[in-house]
Amino acid sequence: ADSYGTGKEVGALGRLALIADELGEADAAATVRGRLAAALDAWLDCDGGKAPCRFSYDRSWGGVVPTEALADPAASFGVGWHNDKHFHYGYFLYAAAALGRANTTWLAARTPALLTLVADVASPSASDRRFPPLRHFD
Repeated sequence: ADSYGTGKEVGALGRLALIADELGEADAAATVRGRLAAALDAWLDCDGGKAPCRFSYDRSWGGVVPTEALADPAASFGVGWHNDKHFHYGYFLYAAAALGRANTTWLAARTPALLTLVADVASPSASDRRFPPLRHFD
């Protein structure tokens, strides 16, 4: 699974949900958010280890990558080399915010996974040994 392509897809769905909100189209917003929840959950929720996780921790470089990128760093446009993750994961985070705006229960359940993506992209803490501080700073 491609984190960049999926990220762009969920980012677009998140935007559509927010547009539907602005237009007062509650049914359309709910439909889009249903699709969005399913797409994000495929990446963010491993169901307590019962489902395959699409994200894994790379112990070599200290960061989260799509599981396939552990074996092939060039997968997903080089994200296994920790390239452009602020783009890839930014789409996921935007989409999660758009979904969480109307579904705080979903957001609360996924907050640990989402904060892990935030820390991976821009950890402000030099004491967090999982991620280098400010991996992306431009």
